[in-house]
Amino acid sequence: VPAAPCLVSSVSDPATRQQAKHEVGRQLLAAAFGARGTTPWRPERQLRLIIAGLMGSGKSTLCRMLRHLLGGTWVNQDEFSHLKKKAKPSFLAEVTKAAGNADIPALLVDKINTMRQHRREILQAMQCGNAGDVVLIQFRHPQDAPDRWDRAIGLCESRIRGRGQGHRTLMGDDPKLRGILASTVTGIEPMLDEELSAFRARLVADMTLEPTAVATKVLTDLYQLGLLPNLDINGLLSEHSLAEALVDAMETEDSMRPKGQGAQAHGKQAKQGKKEKKPPPLWLYTLDLDEGSVELVRALWERYKVHAPGMEPPPDYHVTLLYMGGGSDAEISERHPGLGGPDAVARLRDNLANCEGRELQVDVQLIVWDTRIAALEVNNPESLCANRHPHITLGCGHRIPPRVSNELLARKAATDDLRGELRDWLSHLGLAKYEEALLQWCASEGAASPDEIAENAADAAAAMEGTDLEAQQRLQEVLAKAAPGALCG
Repeated sequence: VPAAPCLVSSVSDPATRQQAKHEVGRQLLAAAFGARGTTPWRPERQLRLIIAGLMGSGKSTLCRMLRHLLGGTWVNQDEFSHLKKKAKPSFLAEVTKAAGNADIPALLVDKINTMRQHRREILQAMQCGNAGDVVLIQFRHPQDAPDRWDRAIGLCESRIRGRGQGHRTLMGDDPKLRGILASTVTGIEPMLDEELSAFRARLVADMTLEPTAVATKVLTDLYQLGLLPNLDINGLLSEHSLAEALVDAMETEDSMRPKGQGAQAHGKQAKQGKKEKKPPPLWLYTLDLDEGSVELVRALWERYKVHAPGMEPPPDYHVTLLYMGGGSDAEISERHPGLGGPDAVARLRDNLANCEGRELQVDVQLIVWDTRIAALEVNNPESLCANRHPHITLGCGHRIPPRVSNELLARKAATDDLRGELRDWLSHLGLAKYEEALLQWCASEGAASPDEIAENAADAAAAMEGTDLEAQQRLQEVLAKAAPGALCG
């Protein structure tokens, strides 16, 4: 089924694909989607989130996004560092003050939180306030073993180097940066059962994911725990809301950088001593369908949607070629290991920039759906798509973001070739490090597809994590939900 021609375009904001080609801003978001509701969220019990992780893991970005989405208050340890000896008591006093304020629906506390004493002090400060539910959110690298932080250190160092001086306490040009991160890891004290009992739940955030994916996962988990009562979860997880929250977070982070850092001169000449405004970062490159192609896709959806009840089409049909989200080449290569590293990402960026505005032909190769989402797999025109399975999302179920199409198509590929495609499917589940152990279990038990793995999630999890019962339970929960309904196509 041909879908042509399509136009390659770069977008500064995923929520304003047609309107905002060169700048990101709330005015354009509002113009495209309408203003968000102004009714404040007022739960009976305050939601209290303690965010833990290494410097550069993504804690601050998540806190800024959740503060925007939930209308909460963020108490950040770094904002008290200038007080020297008074920093710690002032930080804890602010936590107590916010916990006692009934008008604050959500309290977010950002600290490295690697030591038990630090976590205990924050919990004690929170207990001085009104009734609330405390949740611990820990940022981890999915390929690190439970007691290892090697990949986390590498990614955090790369991110901090990339942001230069855009931080209050830790600068990217510090020659001791890696040593500081390694020293922090050395002082990490694991959670004890007694300590865990003080939390309503403990969530793990995948630090390799882009910010909107992390926020989506955290909010979905909180909703499923019943901790977001009376909130419109669909509106909260909408593309508009998440993009608006990320814009707010990135604007704040940009304002922390010294003026002129990373600025580029444009035009024939730049006046000496006058630094021009840095252009906004590109968020993604897309292949946008023309009207005729859109009609073809809509007709195809009309034909198949009877098999996918409860799904709604996305706001527009397109092929995502490369999602950057303001990330560095190193971060993007972490998300797309098949590209071959940061240098390959840089080359792909250049190729996409040179192709902007060109018309390309794509062909639909396959239509696939399960109970969550439906997608068209297409060919990779001129190898311009970073995704292993280039696609057009046809329809999404309740609270299912379009990016789940990648997981759907990875599941289909692993069904056809388990040994060759298992790793990609596990990567979308954040479980890539378990590939070898799971392949051995599949060979011994005769499991030949993701569906059979999901059906025997408990046994598979036990083989993947031999002695850690808590890790086994987490793996079982993920695997059991990883193949919902029959895979059709």
